[in-house]
Amino acid sequence: MYDLSRLGSARFEHLVQALALAHLGPGIRVFGSGPDGGREATFDGAISMEGKGPWNGFGILQAKYKAHLTTTAADQAWFFQQLTSELDEWVSPTTQRRAKPEYLIIVTNVPLTAVAESGGLDRLDKLFAHYRDLKEQRPDGTLKSIGLPGLKDYHVWHAEHLERLLEGSGEIRRTYADLIRPGDVISRLYEQVTESDERSAHAWVGHISRTLRNDIAVE
Repeated sequence: MYDLSRLGSARFEHLVQALALAHLGPGIRVFGSGPDGGREATFDGAISMEGKGPWNGFGILQAKYKAHLTTTAADQAWFFQQLTSELDEWVSPTTQRRAKPEYLIIVTNVPLTAVAESGGLDRLDKLFAHYRDLKEQRPDGTLKSIGLPGLKDYHVWHAEHLERLLEGSGEIRRTYADLIRPGDVISRLYEQVTESDERSAHAWVGHISRTLRNDIAVE
């Protein structure tokens, strides 16, 4: 329903921040443009994560935006490359990032599949488990944890999840009006007319429908 690739990187980040404030609460702290240390927003305390139950601790929200979507395989490969680079930065011994997160929310406009074992969502579990348990061997042969052992949970807001969040966020949809497709425009026209104007409304909506079909550039 929504073409998120039309937003551009900066507006996508702003959309992500707006959705976080709307759905996670006022405890979310958002950041402006510029070097962000791997974060678009943070929280430190209790939030209610849909489908995950209550979270309580330090969390980071990070956006991964792909300007041009192509195929499912290529888009998911790009996303996993971006996410792996992000996690590498968190566990690097030379990282400039300070506090490691207890919770991570990764947001992307890339659709992720749910195919068992090979789908994007299952692969995420394996990737995060790898970085949570990452260890290196000391000279004496013992193992030292260099991963993210304090990471309690994560969530990914992928394209389909963002659509569900937008459906429940009318004000945000209106702010980002260039996401609206013709069907939304027609629906809103119907809502704004009274029963006494029904005949005129049908004629007007019919005209608008034909116009929209002939002009794919309408936003």
